[in-house]
Amino acid sequence: KHDDLDLYCKELCTEHLYVSVSKDHPATRFTSLTYKQMNGTTFLMSDTIGIWKNVVETEMPDSKYLLQDSIDALSQIVIYSTIPSFVSNISYKYAHQNENRTYIPFTGNNTSFTFYLYCLREKKDMFESLFSKLPVNMPEITNS
Repeated sequence: KHDDLDLYCKELCTEHLYVSVSKDHPATRFTSLTYKQMNGTTFLMSDTIGIWKNVVETEMPDSKYLLQDSIDALSQIVIYSTIPSFVSNISYKYAHQNENRTYIPFTGNNTSFTFYLYCLREKKDMFESLFSKLPVNMPEITNS
């Protein structure tokens, strides 16, 4: 219940942040990384990365961020560059699969977020078909 509203809540998904590095990057020796370990690194990053932009800039204040306003341009630069970038289990599924990269999950605070959908409980039936089709969890990234 939120104030005087009777709400229905459905978990949508949990998004986890990963760093994408070239196969020969020193970070590949780790199975997970913290923001502290990567602080000071230069990253390629979309300027439309959403919630993650503020998180990584706050958690890694000594890092440099080479912002790209085009996802297509960012993807091309990542393909031909050794500069680390960010990817999540959600964005990977749709755009960032690259066999020349290793994906290492970040661990610790602010490395994953769970998203929820809300509606008025009285309107739940209107949204039930949508809610029933939504995935609860997105798969994690595995390196091949």
